[in-house]
Amino acid sequence: ASNDGGSTWSALWSHLGADIATGGIDVWRGQYVDICDAGFTSSNVLLRFRGVMPASGTIADSDMGLDEIEVNAGGCQPGSPASISLDDPAPSQVIGVVDMDAFTVSGTCSDPGQNITLGGDVSGLTTCQASGDWSYTLNLSAHADGDIEIQVDHTSASGGANGSDTKIFTKDSSTIFFDNFEVDFGNWVQAATDDGDWTVNSGETDSGGVGPSDDQSGGGQYIYVEASNTGSGDEFIIYSDPVDAGTYNVGFDFYWNKRGNTMGDLYLEVSTDDGVSWDTAVWSHLGVDIPRNGTDVWNNETIDLCGAGYNSGQIRVRLRAVMPSGGARWQSDIGLDSLRFTTLGCP
Repeated sequence: ASNDGGSTWSALWSHLGADIATGGIDVWRGQYVDICDAGFTSSNVLLRFRGVMPASGTIADSDMGLDEIEVNAGGCQPGSPASISLDDPAPSQVIGVVDMDAFTVSGTCSDPGQNITLGGDVSGLTTCQASGDWSYTLNLSAHADGDIEIQVDHTSASGGANGSDTKIFTKDSSTIFFDNFEVDFGNWVQAATDDGDWTVNSGETDSGGVGPSDDQSGGGQYIYVEASNTGSGDEFIIYSDPVDAGTYNVGFDFYWNKRGNTMGDLYLEVSTDDGVSWDTAVWSHLGVDIPRNGTDVWNNETIDLCGAGYNSGQIRVRLRAVMPSGGARWQSDIGLDSLRFTTLGCP
């Protein structure tokens, strides 16, 4: 192309050497060139095609063809916008003292090799990986407790709009770790030797008027025991990752929900030997709290584990739901949400 009447020319596109060998099947290629995007955006533009014969060989085999040359007004169109997601942290996630020095945020992205810039209340720069994901580790120790906003901006490789996403999470230096089951079980493990698993759910359970109708904060997820088809005394157990009771004055708070006319029991127990044995329950609730079809209630419980004597070494906590011995056991859906270990024990 030339914008000075043909005095000088700039190459916009080229094809070098053979495309189809002599005697091969005839092929016409379609080619699009965005002349505007190449910088020719003002005054008159001249276009030329320049075929150059090879320096040697059978030059007679170098016939080149052109057809259907069209100049249109379709140039300078934006490329595809970049897309990006910020998957971790989850909405309303709490970052505690264990993770604040090295907290990894991550998500997916669309343009491998292109920049991803972190902004808002943090700063950082990383790139989109060939696998279509990204991650970056933040040190949040200098941030004050409270809400922290992360903004991520993903550069588009095609010149289109940059992608972006934003999440707000909370830093709380009195928290050791916190799980609200918005992504997975986090710091909790399903026991392998009990009679069934806890289930992640949102909204109502399948049993009408029984169990939670929403999570404790509204609009999120919780875990519960699906009591339908359970047997007498069946147990459902989750237990925590180890917690350092020698470093922290450990407290534990959680929300529980027991709505139904035939309701089992819920126990909180502690192990000081990595789950080999479990001490007598430090807390329990037996039987019905709210009858079926009653107003859904999440109860908040705070346990001072340090004050109960768990003040050294590594400890684990487990929550154990036990189904009733008889009656309409399907009405024993038990819910848990927002499980939090804190440094607030032994006040």
